[in-house]
Amino acid sequence: MQDTFPRARLEFAKDTKARLERLALEAINKTKPQIKNPGLTKDDINDFVEAFVGTLEAFADGIPGMLELYPPKQQKRRETVRSLGTALQRSIDAYLELDSGVKRYVFSKAMDDLSKTHGAENPFPNNYQTGRELYENEAGFIFDLQIIAKSIQSSADEMPNRKDEPIESMIARALEGLFFDYGIPFTTSETSFTAECMRAVLALGGIEKDRVDYWLTQAKKHPDSITGLVNKYRKSNDKTS
Repeated sequence: MQDTFPRARLEFAKDTKARLERLALEAINKTKPQIKNPGLTKDDINDFVEAFVGTLEAFADGIPGMLELYPPKQQKRRETVRSLGTALQRSIDAYLELDSGVKRYVFSKAMDDLSKTHGAENPFPNNYQTGRELYENEAGFIFDLQIIAKSIQSSADEMPNRKDEPIESMIARALEGLFFDYGIPFTTSETSFTAECMRAVLALGGIEKDRVDYWLTQAKKHPDSITGLVNKYRKSNDKTS
């Protein structure tokens, strides 16, 4: 049987994989696949087991990228934005403490670099900058920067709350779909095969969790839960039969 799933870069340790394969074989055999498909051989079942565990590795393989791209918690984002505004204000304060000669050079150099970047002529070249011109142009420039600094700081407090689905929740829901595909019961007990699979996936992906029953339970309660949809369908059929 050819592989029908992509090979993950992350792989379980030999003993972990052996245990998961053994438990997966037991779980798949309990579904009595030969009754549903009498043509299945022992090798076919072993291929199912290999594909099942390979899919678990594929789930884990995606976690590092998710951790890298996943936005931090909102409080952390607020702190970072607030620090950015504070750092900008401190830079402005440091600039204002410079003597007028240095400020004249720094400001004119900044204007010159900006002009070159935008392909425009510098309206305030150093040799044309009088003390009065420097003061007026610098004051306007600093005023704008201070507005930006205050805006950044205030945006940290005004940032709207965000509801992101935790990675643990996404993995639990992915597992529910996988178990459904193989006809294996998706149970939420901490001692279940489901929980063992989830702990193994999270650990391989870099997330250590002692307990995962909460996330498994939440997966079954999710509006898109396959278990929930199947139960609703069965109840609907029971009422009409």
